[in-house]
Amino acid sequence: MNRKSVAGVKVFALAAAVALAVAAWAPAETDMKDHHAESDLPQGPGLAAKYAMDRGIEANPDVVFHEDFEGADLGKWGEVRKETTALTAEAADVHSGRQSCQMTATLGKDTGGSLVYWFMKNGQDKCHARFYVKFDSEMKYLHHFCQLNAGAKQWSSFGGAGKLSKGDDNFKVVIEPCGDWGRVKPPGKWDFYCYWHEMKPDGHGDYWGNIFSPEPTVIPELGKWICMEVMVKANAPDKHDGELGLWQDGKLIGHFKGISLRTTAELKINVFWLSFYVTEQTFTANKVADPPKVSKCWFDDAVVAKSYIGPMATEQPPADGKKDEKKDAGAQGPGAQRPANGGDAAAAKAAQLYRDARSAESSGLKDLGRTLYARLASEYPDSPLAAEARRRMAGN
Repeated sequence: MNRKSVAGVKVFALAAAVALAVAAWAPAETDMKDHHAESDLPQGPGLAAKYAMDRGIEANPDVVFHEDFEGADLGKWGEVRKETTALTAEAADVHSGRQSCQMTATLGKDTGGSLVYWFMKNGQDKCHARFYVKFDSEMKYLHHFCQLNAGAKQWSSFGGAGKLSKGDDNFKVVIEPCGDWGRVKPPGKWDFYCYWHEMKPDGHGDYWGNIFSPEPTVIPELGKWICMEVMVKANAPDKHDGELGLWQDGKLIGHFKGISLRTTAELKINVFWLSFYVTEQTFTANKVADPPKVSKCWFDDAVVAKSYIGPMATEQPPADGKKDEKKDAGAQGPGAQRPANGGDAAAAKAAQLYRDARSAESSGLKDLGRTLYARLASEYPDSPLAAEARRRMAGN
């Protein structure tokens, strides 16, 4: 082989080595596909199944935060938009207990309510947030909704719209119903709207949130309490093994994998944000000709934890912790299990009385509701629901 041929081989080898190096350096393409159909993530009852009506759930070592909105104020939260966020004792708008949190958005006046909880000193690599939400029956669309974020500093995950995250400063995971330019009925279909260091820019080079869309689409029902749970698993810094999960009423509806949310293990999930953000742009984009002057939603029974939480249980689980496989858990509501103090028939009747009482309250029939609560407390005094019935009677 002559000198010229040897030189050619060297140049080719060098070019090949450079190509391999570039390929190794280039970031992997983020997997935007929904994998929930073949997912092994849990569904149905979770850690909440051990705590009837979530009572005592904050004692579970996996629980980071619990808010049932039964206190005198919203003092558990680090930031409260007080003019649009308040406790309410209106029975029709309470999921459990005597109170919930109401958020309102008034066109031309404000953009809605907000509650922020920081756990900066207890940041997590994997985190779940579960809450109950009810959208007003006259609700149309909203702009942005609830978030589970990571910030190197307290306010790092706030603002920055249109900008690319650096990988060591923040990432934001928002779940929200999306109207898709008015093509989906109100309030829209559930989507993830995310900011992270490998997101794609728009046609102008700006970095707006990228969307992960569960398939098939799921549209929350208006005027009904819904249990939502979001999971964020941060990646190992040198891997694309981050994950996003979304559940509605204990059913997995979205699971996305193969994501690099951060470049350093120092960046932890440490912000839980209940947000109801509504703007005039919301209605314009979704082609709403006559938008409501006031939009409303309600939140209740929020839990942040290191593992899957699941829907609230309405019955006490058996002492041995084993689930009764013959019993249809859905008959008592999501997460329900066989009670420790009585048979299935008694438990079912107590649960039915409770549901009937709540339904009566929601229909404005408070006297009938009190009568049903009194009957529950009298006929099934050992049921965990009896104590809840007595609390609700005391509050009416």
